[in-house]
Amino acid sequence: MRTRHHLENTQNFLRDDRLARELVRKAALSQTDDVIDIGAGDGILTDALASAAGTVFAVELDGRYVEQLRKRFHDRPNVVVFAADALLFPLPATPYKVFANIPYRWTSAIVAKLTSGTSPSV
Repeated sequence: MRTRHHLENTQNFLRDDRLARELVRKAALSQTDDVIDIGAGDGILTDALASAAGTVFAVELDGRYVEQLRKRFHDRPNVVVFAADALLFPLPATPYKVFANIPYRWTSAIVAKLTSGTSPSV
């Protein structure tokens, strides 16, 4: 089980709102896209995604950030926050896109899940 201390040692947070908006803009999302935001953290990418996509599924393991996300997006009906490990999170059966700022240590495992699941994101 990953502890909070372990998470803090492996997370690298995006802090620049402008950069987040630019990354999302380059992803060319539409209002019909469902997006899984893996490792949503404090919601900088989630906020940019919510403005560009249809539904954003913000998946976050750290309970402190889950509460922050729920407070921050309580009035954004297109953002759904999940307190979950991305490796255990059930992938949708319908088309979806993924946007993520995940700890480097978990990148390979998460990419493997996304590309080999019943509804791969590639």
